[in-house]
Amino acid sequence: MIFKAYLKLSKSILSLAVALSAFVGYSLTKNINLIDSLILISGVFMLSSAASALNQYQERNTDLLMQRTANRPIPSKNISANEALIFSIILIILGTLVLSTLNSISVILALLNIILYNFIYTPLKYKSQFALIPGGFVGAIPPLIGWFATGNNTLSPAIIFISAFMFLWQIPHFWILLIKYQSDYKNAKIKNVTEIISINKIAFILFIWIFSTSILTFSFPFFGIITSSFNLICLLILNILFIAIFSKILFKSLISNQLKIANLSLHLYLILIFIIIISDKII
Repeated sequence: MIFKAYLKLSKSILSLAVALSAFVGYSLTKNINLIDSLILISGVFMLSSAASALNQYQERNTDLLMQRTANRPIPSKNISANEALIFSIILIILGTLVLSTLNSISVILALLNIILYNFIYTPLKYKSQFALIPGGFVGAIPPLIGWFATGNNTLSPAIIFISAFMFLWQIPHFWILLIKYQSDYKNAKIKNVTEIISINKIAFILFIWIFSTSILTFSFPFFGIITSSFNLICLLILNILFIAIFSKILFKSLISNQLKIANLSLHLYLILIFIIIISDKII
């Protein structure tokens, strides 16, 4: 029971996805080493878990006000606030030590991401509807952590493009949550874009944004991100299905079940993009 509570506190599935995005950046270097890969994934996983735990410590009072978060470990009293804070500090120390065996730039970026997420994005949510902008940068940094883990000291067009893609992906993710849980956010006094833009307009912007992000992936071959013909075909099929699903969802009345499907589809799309990129580099 307590183990499950700590997994929930660390948002283990999300943290694993963050670690995978770091590995995507690492795979672009084509200098893939099994030991280094495991060090990178474990280090980023621990630091992402630490950020999630620290976030839940920071928002323990507002989590009680939202149905979506009321069952989290701290408000449900499965873990105390102090225990969550200690857990987060331990993971920050361990994750930093693990990543430091690879590259100092990766460590700096990882710690910068915790600052960006926990001390800029989190408090800004209560002050501005556009806190999602720094939130988007949080998602763009992990691939850079992986890129620099091999000892690179300069950026390439490929890694810049992947980080930009990750930033773009974050925006519809945030907006779908804002629409789905708008009453929860209102109760917690978190600023919501639905306060200044109508749901119909948001749905239209979301579709254009998602469509543009999807089309952007066809530039991957020009940056050497995807080179295999088979993977290009997989990318084409994936994007056709992705756009078709969102076309059906976003141009109908946005009820909770449809928004849940939209959010799941968005995450599945990202994971499959990761798999296509990684398979292109290691197979």
